[in-house]
Amino acid sequence: MLDAGHALGSRTAMRRADLLEPCKRFWIEEPLHPEDIRGYGRLPQSMSQPLAAGEGASSVAQVERLIDEGGVDIVQMT
Repeated sequence: MLDAGHALGSRTAMRRADLLEPCKRFWIEEPLHPEDIRGYGRLPQSMSQPLAAGEGASSVAQVERLIDEGGVDIVQMT
């Protein structure tokens, strides 16, 4: 697993995912700011690893947006 801790922009996350592809990670966790739903939506198009996010989600509506608009594969709601 790779926990990016909201530290990347979407372009950087895509490049890093590509560079780290040979490492066969289980998922990439929270590479973008939690509110960057549009950025999350672009990531699955350019990476083969599952995308995990949602630690900061506090409602079902936020989780639904991450899944529906953000393309998140693994929701980690706390």
